[in-house]
Amino acid sequence: MLPPSRDLLRLFFSIGLYFGDLSVLNVVVMEQEAFFEEAFFTGRNIGRAVQWCKDREGNVIEVRVQGVWRESGEHFRGKGRLLEAYSGFLSSYIAVLLESGKRGGDWVRKGSVVTVGGPRSKCDVQALNLVFRNYLKRDTSQMEFFDANHFASALRWLRRNILLRRVVGKVEGVWSRSGANFMGEGEVIAVEGGVRGFFVLELKRGRVGGEELEEGSLVSIGSNPLVINHLASFLKGSASSLNLVLKRGAEALRFIALKTGGSSILKSRGATILRSSVTKLSNYLSSLRGSFPIARSVGRPDVVVSKMLFKPKQARAELVDGYVLKVRGLTVSYGKNVVLRNVTFSLREGEILGIVGESGSGKTTCMKALIGELTPDAGEVTICGFPPSDKDSVAPLIGYVPQDLSRMYDNFTPMENIVYFGRQYGIPEDELIKRGKRILKDLEIFTKGNEKVGSLSGGEKRRVSIAIALVHYPRILFLDEPTSGLDLVRRHELWSYLEKINRTYGTTLVVITHYPSEADYCDKVAVFMKNKGFIDFGTPKELVAKLPGSGYAIGLVLEEDEPEAEELIKSTEGVSYVFRIGPYYKVLVGVEDGGAVLRKILSRLSSRGIKVYKVEPRVEVNFEDYFRYLTGTGKET
Repeated sequence: MLPPSRDLLRLFFSIGLYFGDLSVLNVVVMEQEAFFEEAFFTGRNIGRAVQWCKDREGNVIEVRVQGVWRESGEHFRGKGRLLEAYSGFLSSYIAVLLESGKRGGDWVRKGSVVTVGGPRSKCDVQALNLVFRNYLKRDTSQMEFFDANHFASALRWLRRNILLRRVVGKVEGVWSRSGANFMGEGEVIAVEGGVRGFFVLELKRGRVGGEELEEGSLVSIGSNPLVINHLASFLKGSASSLNLVLKRGAEALRFIALKTGGSSILKSRGATILRSSVTKLSNYLSSLRGSFPIARSVGRPDVVVSKMLFKPKQARAELVDGYVLKVRGLTVSYGKNVVLRNVTFSLREGEILGIVGESGSGKTTCMKALIGELTPDAGEVTICGFPPSDKDSVAPLIGYVPQDLSRMYDNFTPMENIVYFGRQYGIPEDELIKRGKRILKDLEIFTKGNEKVGSLSGGEKRRVSIAIALVHYPRILFLDEPTSGLDLVRRHELWSYLEKINRTYGTTLVVITHYPSEADYCDKVAVFMKNKGFIDFGTPKELVAKLPGSGYAIGLVLEEDEPEAEELIKSTEGVSYVFRIGPYYKVLVGVEDGGAVLRKILSRLSSRGIKVYKVEPRVEVNFEDYFRYLTGTGKET
């Protein structure tokens, strides 16, 4: 039975809205090459919508909104990316980074952040209908959203991050001197914590009402002063009340001790220490009561914030002609020995490249040149537009999984290794732990997160090594022989995890392997041979199509394994190459009339009394066959 179309599902949803008995619908949809989960909610079910998003935290979720713009009452439609799903005691809402939106007859600026709540909420948009799409891909954007109610949390996040890396922000609020709306973006250059804390934004662009602000202007961003003054009064009153309670409590204890004949207790060492501590605390509270730092007049910031969106600043990665990795004419030699000559290939973002070849064919040398561990004699390599020598720009863009697992610390747990190595990228420890948990779950090794690495199996250690290389969300992940030493089942299992990383994180993979069969997992393959270096590049299908027969062969299965049959087939006119596994033969034909060649082969076998059990006039040749052809494991005729 075919699944219902989305149009039909939306019709059911609309009917349910009309009659009021259907408010949530969750479906899984497949479209040509897209696979995603789709959910429909009404505005009055915003709480359930928020919970749906929280259950899928860490994934990229697309949101479509239909509702009312609260300030003007105009109809609103918009589409964008989910930034935050918040559920509180009194309200629930989502924050959306708009790709497109229309309020009444006016378009809302792309890149604006809108908050979406229920029909009676105080958010930007009061939702009527919501549609969510979860494409099952991990969110590696590193964006953090905060609203005005969570300004203190925003300051804490900024103080942790600004010491380790540069942070850019997008802010919306009110210009305190005029009350006009403010929108601005730029780099955060200073943060002041505390109850009346603020941060300073160096503007790249900004606008107050209809007036543009000068680029490079410094703007202080704070929270509502009224909130600060109320909090100051509350804390001041709390300090005064607690001080009074301490004093009266101490007097009551003294009175009880004297009345019950326990005056000796008051002279004990413990009582002396307690009395000293209470006195110090009382004096401290008295000082707060008299000169509480925020009880004085509070200076207004330039902007009273309503929404904030932050992201670590990175060097801008430019794709050369749409390629994330581009290699042209790469040549590497050790002394007078030329190891690689004229290596040329390109890789688009999201593709998997297999570097396939025998041991000693130059595969690892090629990878070292790609990641900047050695300098080539000639040629050019660019990673997202940067040469590997530009370490500051390239380091955040790549991850490297070495073949040698001893680079990890065996006496550390997987999580401790992730945090230790992740710090070099300037990521706060709490963020590393959060990412580490998510990656270990995706690699199905989360339950081993607190065991020592030395106690894990070889396959588990390999997955930990991958998690370490993935924690900073690189654009390209380089892996040196990750399946080396694993049996066939474990190799397939590891490749299933690599495919999952490629699919869910969108990470481009470059994988070295000496197993030709693993080319089947790759979008592109670079072929290397011992004593020859780089041979060819293309998709597995393109490379196989270069063989005689253009990727197809004649298949023969003999009733018995006859040793002389191989020589008879090879010596038949029109036969270019023969692959043999026991009584099964694949015959490459170098002429167009394969049928005529097949009849000759059958005639010659029959004349020698060799019986053929099965004939397949046209079978596909795989990449293993291609590699055997190159290495000459059979004899070419």
